[in-house]
Amino acid sequence: MRCCSVVLLATLVVALVPRATSAGNGDPVDGHPNYRERAILALTNACRQGPQAYRDAYLHDARILTPKAYPAVPPLYWTLPLNRSARAHSVDMAGTPCFQHDSCDGTDAFARIRSYYGAAPSLGENIASGYTSPLETVNRLLLDGGAADHSRGDGHRRNILSPKFREMGSGCAFGGPNRTYDTQDFGGGAPDFSTPLVSGSHVLEGGKITFLASFDAHGAGAPREAALELGGETLALKLAFGSRSNGTYRVTLPAAGACRSYRFRFRDAAGRTWWYPEGGVLYTTGEGSCEREYQPSGARTP
Repeated sequence: MRCCSVVLLATLVVALVPRATSAGNGDPVDGHPNYRERAILALTNACRQGPQAYRDAYLHDARILTPKAYPAVPPLYWTLPLNRSARAHSVDMAGTPCFQHDSCDGTDAFARIRSYYGAAPSLGENIASGYTSPLETVNRLLLDGGAADHSRGDGHRRNILSPKFREMGSGCAFGGPNRTYDTQDFGGGAPDFSTPLVSGSHVLEGGKITFLASFDAHGAGAPREAALELGGETLALKLAFGSRSNGTYRVTLPAAGACRSYRFRFRDAAGRTWWYPEGGVLYTTGEGSCEREYQPSGARTP
């Protein structure tokens, strides 16, 4: 079970690949993101929006994520180029196999990322292997083997909490000697989406299922409503990490034994309604025998 991080701060912006996607925020494109990748983004955003609350809820280590070292920062938007870059690297590490930032054939890590994602003044990457769940992966990255804040050893934490980054793609692969390989690729480019409902997913732990949705009003105020549409029910979400206008909302329930469909619905301070995903529904992948992840439907607009 291992982790590794690297960051590059560049001074030039080079546009090499198209940035836009045709799908709404939260709607997969060619299978990107899958459930594990989506959950890692949602947990990353929960920590960015409320580092100390996340630490107290999941890490139980008061020595790290101190307010002075790591204040709250805005959540990261998903972007397809970084998702593709991250997944390609995880597949490479699992299949070749290797465990390193550079590709297994020696190609420079940032050359790989830029081949997918060119428009960014800053780039970073975390890699991890051998962790069973998205929650375990993110938590182990944040713990950094016990390294102190802003020490030479807290590179994963620094990437996850960096205000320089605005987008992220997570990529996972299964197989190889360590069984699971996860990559987080971070970028400082302009996000593809502007919706205040930034990310959302579910996380399974200890017989319970937690639904997380990150909201960022960009200074426009707290939402009037934060809700989870789960099957035929509507459940209120409560603020768990961060502030009401820039925070991750949550509800935790007993895990069921079969697939359930869900989506998040927020109503902002101006009364506009936002969904995540925008054009379909997610499923509770991993709940019971559920393997389903997403079902497209008619587009929904605020």
